[in-house]
Amino acid sequence: QWLYELKERQSEEMESFQAEVSEPKGGSCAAVSSPSNCEVSVAKEAKEEDDEAEGAEGLSEEEKIRRKKEKAMKKKQGRADKEVQREADKEREKREAGPSRRETELQALKACLRAQRPPMDIREIAADGHCLYRSVGDQLRRLRPDHCFKRPPEEIHDEIRALCASALRRQADSYSPFAELKDGEDFSSYCQRVESSGGWGGELELRALADELKVQIQVFQADA
Repeated sequence: QWLYELKERQSEEMESFQAEVSEPKGGSCAAVSSPSNCEVSVAKEAKEEDDEAEGAEGLSEEEKIRRKKEKAMKKKQGRADKEVQREADKEREKREAGPSRRETELQALKACLRAQRPPMDIREIAADGHCLYRSVGDQLRRLRPDHCFKRPPEEIHDEIRALCASALRRQADSYSPFAELKDGEDFSSYCQRVESSGGWGGELELRALADELKVQIQVFQADA
């Protein structure tokens, strides 16, 4: 009896399986049979071209050319409108997101500088390995016109680097303990790197420049 029931269940399961194989599910069929957005777009363009070809029958060549130009202008305008909309969306998202961390720090720094006596402002300097030396040179040009530079403003960092390296070498005993040397590097090589490479300057270089130029150099930070 149990063997007969087992065979009967197996038979029913096989029939059910065959029915599923022969009749695929509606979702699967829909996925296969539904055209993609790309296909719909291509079909739409093809239909428009067919309609245009039918409508152009009997028109003069000048009229055909005029219509083609109008169509091209509409497409161009459509692309321009989409680009304007994308930019507007970006601006809206930016406003909704609020100020970035950099913008917040910049506003705080401006407030700090305005509170100085006399009030100070920010001068943008290209952020590369020479920016510290360019900043010092920019201040000297405006505040110390008596200090003559041979190079143009865009190359002034070379003179400031040479000035800094000279100060470091002259007072090596005072500065060398604070130099961040690379593996296998001595202080003489460090000074050469300050003078001729594009490496970033730091607190030690500012100290050497202040001593050499006999000026006070202040560094302002938004969070300080």
